[in-house]
Amino acid sequence: MQPGVTQATDQSNNTTTTYRYETTYSGNTGNDLGISTAGYRTGKHNPEEWHSANYRISYQSAIDRDKAVKVGVIILVIINFVIIILCWHA
Repeated sequence: MQPGVTQATDQSNNTTTTYRYETTYSGNTGNDLGISTAGYRTGKHNPEEWHSANYRISYQSAIDRDKAVKVGVIILVIINFVIIILCWHA
């Protein structure tokens, strides 16, 4: 099979058709296609910006982890309390 060529088989009458297609898109790729670029920035940051963003994300992750641990501990305390009450009344 050559690049830029594909085949499709029709199952109803068992025929194969060959189609040609462009291997690269040569149409318009500008903003008139509805692609929003407002607020878009590529991943090209200078080292100071990268470290700042990396620290901010890591710090937020640590805060979220600590909150999740606290919620988990509170839930375990409540479950244990309910179990103790149920066993005491049994």
